[in-house]
Amino acid sequence: MKTVFMVFALLLLTAINFMSQAQQTTEFYPGKWEIVADSPQGKVIFTVHLEREEGKLTGNIQRQGEATPVKLKNVEEKGKEDVILYFSSSSGYDVAFHLKKKDENNVSGKAQTDMGAYDISGERIK
Repeated sequence: MKTVFMVFALLLLTAINFMSQAQQTTEFYPGKWEIVADSPQGKVIFTVHLEREEGKLTGNIQRQGEATPVKLKNVEEKGKEDVILYFSSSSGYDVAFHLKKKDENNVSGKAQTDMGAYDISGERIK
């Protein structure tokens, strides 16, 4: 009887451990990112902070050389690997960064502005 109880307890602990590990999956986008846009004026560098608040991805973006970050208007999640960040530039243009996961620490995509579309790439800041 003790053997049956021990086997059952071992199976139960194994199942609990497996379930807890499955729930600890790390999200890809929350954190700090450096995004580089290849615009006609040259490379423009942004720092993006993303976090999950009340189940929704939010954050801010700051262009290199500017003193104050801008709050993102919206973050649209397209599955686990694609997001679109919406914000207004300091010049007053509406901008959308379409980001796609490239590997564990890099993204690539397009910046869509009122003036056109540009390639962007990004790297996680550790």
